[in-house]
Amino acid sequence: MEKTASGAVLLTGHMRKGDDCIKQNWTFHVQPDRDDLVLEGKPQRRTLLWSGSWANCLDCIILQEIEPPLTETDSEDSLGRFMLYSRQAEVNSEMVAAFLRNADCSGFTKSVKPAQEKEFCT
Repeated sequence: MEKTASGAVLLTGHMRKGDDCIKQNWTFHVQPDRDDLVLEGKPQRRTLLWSGSWANCLDCIILQEIEPPLTETDSEDSLGRFMLYSRQAEVNSEMVAAFLRNADCSGFTKSVKPAQEKEFCT
């Protein structure tokens, strides 16, 4: 993560798409007098940035994403998730357990951990 000249926050990630490694950038705009960030291209999405200490991981960040209900008659948000990102290839099980406990306390009871079938991209 880095702050841009315009004051936005740029998050860069390296990921695999098929057999190719790609570099992906996400630009988040800081909103005056608000705690959330706005993802460029997704103005309806609220993104909160949490310290990795929430999961006992100093090399991690946690993003919480929320999108409003799809229609006015819907009572639940259309998106609500926490995502744990680490700078390390391996995240120990205690960190994952702390992350899942805290997510559960926030009402998130289901979790997904994508299978790591190939080498990490750098």
